[in-house]
Formats: sequence, C-alpha cells, structure tokens
Amino acid sequence: LDEPDRRTAREIRLRARMFSSVTASSDIDRLAMSASMRLPLGDVWVTGLPRNDWLLVPEHDLPAGAADAISRLRTELDGRRLVLYAPTFRDEGSGIYPFTAEERVELAKTLESHGAVLGVRTHMNESGAAELASENWALDISPTRFPETQAVLRCTDVLVSDYSSIWIDFLLLDQPIIGLIHDLAEYTAGRHLLYDLDHVYGGPLVTDAQGLLGELDDALAGRRLEDHAGYRSAARRIFHRYTDAGATERTVRHILRRPGSRHVD
Repeated sequence: LDEPDRRTAREIRLRARMFSSVTASSDIDRLAMSASMRLPLGDVWVTGLPRNDWLLVPEHDLPAGAADAISRLRTELDGRRLVLYAPTFRDEGSGIYPFTAEERVELAKTLESHGAVLGVRTHMNESGAAELASENWALDISPTRFPETQAVLRCTDVLVSDYSSIWIDFLLLDQPIIGLIHDLAEYTAGRHLLYDLDHVYGGPLVTDAQGLLGELDDALAGRRLEDHAGYRSAARRIFHRYTDAGATERTVRHILRRPGSRHVD
C-alpha cells in the first residue's frame, strides 16, 4: 500500500477499536466489515441495519421527527414525483455531475414530461446542493434541511447515486436505481471500492448526462421493468439477508446475549 492507503487503513482500524461489535446487513457484508475493520467474524452480527427499520415500518409507527420530515417534503413536492440525486462525498471537488446548460435543459424536459422533480442531496460534509437546486425543476434536500435520510427515501420514486451506500438501503423499497459514475477513475485513485460495481449495482450504470437521461426516462415511464427489477433483485440477495423491520430487535437480542450483559425483563 502507498502512504495514503496506509493512512486510510490505520484510520479504519482506529475507528474499529471504538466498538466491540458491529452490525451487518448480509453474510457478504459481514465478511467485508470483518476484513476492513479487522474484527473477528463473531463480533460482526448479521441483523440488518437498525436505521432501515425506518424505511420499512408503517408510517404511523415512525417517530415524530421522521413523520414531520415526510410531511414537509410532500408539501414541497406538491404532487410531483421525486427523483433523488444523492452523490457521495469526494476528498476533492464536488460529487455533483457537471451538467452543461444544454444538459440542464434536457434534464428539465425529461422531469417535466413525467411530473417529476430532482431532489439534490449531497453528503453532509459537502455544500454543493444549493446551486443545482436553484433551478425551478430541482429541490434542495440536503441533510441540513432533511437530516433523516430514511424519511427522504420513503418519498423517493427513482434514486440516482454513485458509490454511496444509500442505494443499498434503497434496495429494500424495490424502486428504480440509476448509478451515475462519471468519475470512477478519479474516485478510485484516492479510495478503493469493496465491490465491483458492474456485478453488484442495483440498477443500470451510466457515465454521462445522455446516459442518465435515457435511463431516467425509461424508469419514470415504466419501461424496461424486468431489467430494472432484475438488477435490484440480484443486488438485494447480495446485500440484505432480511427485508423486514426487525433489525433493531435482532441487534438488541445480540447485545443481551453478550457475556456480562445485564438487563431487566
């Protein structure tokens, strides 16, 4: 490993020492967590991720904050369908695709033709949503405005993302996913991917605006339904052992089974 990679590895190991156990969403995810964090397999619990219970519980069972966020977002959508654009953080530069003026016009036309709007949600450490969301066909759905990601995902009709794990959570809702990976070489020069995206992604992969527009038009129009469902089904088998809202309960049971745990029935 070169020095930047060694620093990253050291940081991961230091963070791992803060925890005696971590949760995983599947057996494959368990292996990845164990290897990357250098934790014994027995300390990685395949419970599903507790945050995703908020994706799957009935809406009336959501905590007040999440329910309020959904209500506010629906008001802003005003009946329009939500295409959520959620790129992950980059060490340098913005994760937002550099749409040209002409591409923005075409994107606006595609969204309008399907009664949709683009919701822009950058990583919490990046402040790049406001400029793109200033368009009349886009909304600022950044974490500062809507902190709870799962509440936003419950309102999402199509997800556009990249290397972010947000699309893995979204698989549980079985809605269309598009991967916009325009800077794969640059991104992986500074970071490594755990998986080959061509084999595990939950939707079609595109590298430019024209590819995105074509896939987005298909997804919103309901075309290529079998292809899109196949992508999601294959990815869901890789990344999710459970598709219910029981991750928190399973995690608590693991905690209570740990040696030395004390609890009151």
